[in-house]
Amino acid sequence: MTPEVYNFGPLVIETSQVLPRFQQLFPELRQMDMLACGHPLYWCRLLANFGAPLLGIWDMSHQLWVPEELQDQWTEDFLELFHRKENVLLTMSAHNSFQVRWLLGLKVPYFQPITPDVSLEARYAPEVRPQEVFVSRFNTPYDVELLRRFAEAAAILPFRFVSWEEMPCGKHCSKAQLAQFRGSVLCAYDTGPLKLAEFYAMAIPIFIFSGGLWRTTMRWARADAKPAGPVAFSLGRDFRDPHPKNFQWLERALRNETESLHWEDPWHPQLTPDLYQGPPYVDLPYSPYFQDRAELITPGAAFWAQLTDWALLPHLLRYESVPQLLQMLLDLSLDQ
Repeated sequence: MTPEVYNFGPLVIETSQVLPRFQQLFPELRQMDMLACGHPLYWCRLLANFGAPLLGIWDMSHQLWVPEELQDQWTEDFLELFHRKENVLLTMSAHNSFQVRWLLGLKVPYFQPITPDVSLEARYAPEVRPQEVFVSRFNTPYDVELLRRFAEAAAILPFRFVSWEEMPCGKHCSKAQLAQFRGSVLCAYDTGPLKLAEFYAMAIPIFIFSGGLWRTTMRWARADAKPAGPVAFSLGRDFRDPHPKNFQWLERALRNETESLHWEDPWHPQLTPDLYQGPPYVDLPYSPYFQDRAELITPGAAFWAQLTDWALLPHLLRYESVPQLLQMLLDLSLDQ
């Protein structure tokens, strides 16, 4: 069931009328052992009275598509719903987990999306196109041309860069076709898209521009303040150290957060005593949300980018400049 199919707007606005009708339409849901809900998380309200435990999946903030006049009440209902022992709230990444903690004061575990179907469909096969490097663009049309100009200037380079649009298969390329390149240069957009999970599952070497993570990962949906409600527009705490080169306070803040988790009961969200005194509810600096994608708060974007999948996943090949990328492509053999 999707918002397009079920006319999501009236469903939210006229909840008192919709809930009984929804239960009449789907009586078979009372036979389920567990019900999952998410995107938007407001679907959880529809499923809350069927007598089954709820698995809420947070990939976007809980206020996504909720009218402004209902957001305060929905936040209260949401916190009450997932404070119940029988219900479980999970996030799709470490970044989301700390984001929920900052916004609502909930300590929530996260899972790492994997795509086993993709790994069974295709695996890294560079012997087909050993001298070609795949470049995936996302609102960065200059990437391919820039890499090509560097490659042309260095005549000794034995490989060339190929964009998705240049392939005969276009947007209909199979995973097997994408796995035939020497490596892939992915644009690190958002905090952890499924495209990254799919390329990761195929064991394709993934090169990412780590020096620009703060500029690319924090401009898209999961860091957007609007779907998180009015409280997300808080600027957060700015712990500027009098000594700019002393970053121990950052390490200390992260350590305090991770060490305070209740590992003996990791599936149960922990509410903070000062529930109505935030956000922020934690000592992590700055806000994980941004009001204007075009004008990021640089220190905040740089800090929160460290918690994205692009920064945390092992085995990604990170480069700081185009010359370093080209040198890595030259130095690394296919076996490596």
